[in-house]
Amino acid sequence: MKTPLLKNNKTIPYSISENECPEGGKFQVKIIVDQQFVGGMIYSIQPYSLKIHRIDNYTHEVDPKDNSVADKSKQVSGVGRVVTEFALRKSFKLGKEGHLEVDAVRETGAGYFKIGFRKFECSILNLEDSISQYQNNPEDKGLEAKIKENSSYKFLVQSATANIYFKDFVVKGIKDWDAFYNMPEFLEKEETVDFNSAIKFGIYDPNNHVVSQKLENNQVLTYVECFQLLTGPMALPQEKIDEYKNLFGIDDPAEAMNGILGDITHFSE
Repeated sequence: MKTPLLKNNKTIPYSISENECPEGGKFQVKIIVDQQFVGGMIYSIQPYSLKIHRIDNYTHEVDPKDNSVADKSKQVSGVGRVVTEFALRKSFKLGKEGHLEVDAVRETGAGYFKIGFRKFECSILNLEDSISQYQNNPEDKGLEAKIKENSSYKFLVQSATANIYFKDFVVKGIKDWDAFYNMPEFLEKEETVDFNSAIKFGIYDPNNHVVSQKLENNQVLTYVECFQLLTGPMALPQEKIDEYKNLFGIDDPAEAMNGILGDITHFSE
């Protein structure tokens, strides 16, 4: 593993175990430090991705009096990123090409977002399977026609246009997306988005840009914003998959999990 766990700003050794859950169909990954379970995840294998159902982090010792961390020297940081590396490696090993999905709730959405996950455009979720099939077989013109004929394709194009041209409009302080979608400049640009661009950029909610700007500027998201912008299905965009693949040194997907499981799994420089 390339991702470190830190304690007192120093790297610490850890091991990883994996077992099938009793109910079947899901798997539990445990990160172990000094024989203690400090965190991990529950995941399942989907047709085109690895889906993370939850990430656990038990490294914060909380003072029940005020719900604060009792002793920060006992904190272990980096669990979320260790889980992300493991999940990405597993996805490659399973032939899912690094694709990861999560279902975020209000309490977890910001954490997933900081790792790199982005919210899907909900209005095109009924196209998700067809888009995944097309991405795995882009020469299939029948799939292309099927997607274009779907009633949600227009929303895919709208979302792609918003994602491609968002920065042109951000200076205008766009907050009302309904108004944005009816701006003459937007409608003119919408006509220039081709099918491949719609597939590449349209599956993610344009509101991801709003969240990104607020987090970059250290602005606090309201309860409503967290509920609207950081809940629901999220995934790693292709550019983030490529970035992590390079960062973790995954050159051969078939060898992505070599040496990861077992007692000898430690952070490696």
